[in-house]
Amino acid sequence: MSAAVKVDVFLAGRDPFDQERLRLRERLLVSTAPPSWLWMDTAEHSVLRKLERYRRGGEVSERQWRDVVAVLRIQGSGIDSSHLDAWGGRLGVADLLERARDEAREGAKRRRP
Repeated sequence: MSAAVKVDVFLAGRDPFDQERLRLRERLLVSTAPPSWLWMDTAEHSVLRKLERYRRGGEVSERQWRDVVAVLRIQGSGIDSSHLDAWGGRLGVADLLERARDEAREGAKRRRP
């Protein structure tokens, strides 16, 4: 049986946010024989980049929005809210972030028995 994995690629530039992304990236072991590693953005950085992409695209991409809400819902209290707030403001997506959080909370409430 084969499986497919969807991956978003965000190229790193030279702006302060990209420098922060690189500094805080996470290393994931993807194969043990031979050992192979993949560097990944944190959940917070993925959310912020997707919100930027959503805004630049005219706020019409349901896929970007759905991804953001899903990450926020899955991460729950494990996400670094202060980091999101700080960068959300700097990147001009704080309003979208708040909307996405509201939607993630509502979705989580509906899923509870």
